[in-house]
Amino acid sequence: SQALAEAVCVDEWAVYKPVPIDLEEFLDDWLPGMHEDIIIVGVNWNEDLEGAEEEPLDLLEDLDEELS
Repeated sequence: SQALAEAVCVDEWAVYKPVPIDLEEFLDDWLPGMHEDIIIVGVNWNEDLEGAEEEPLDLLEDLDEELS
């Protein structure tokens, strides 16, 4: 969510500003790119930087199932 994204933009992350990403772009470009770059996806982290972590392709599969 926008609120959660803004809440974690503090300290060393304060230079970042959350921006919306089109869902299709996220599914088609971001998740495969994160997989290629060997980056884990943090899902809905709270202000204490606690939350689920998933492999990008696992999240892609989960989202594809939810959207089908």
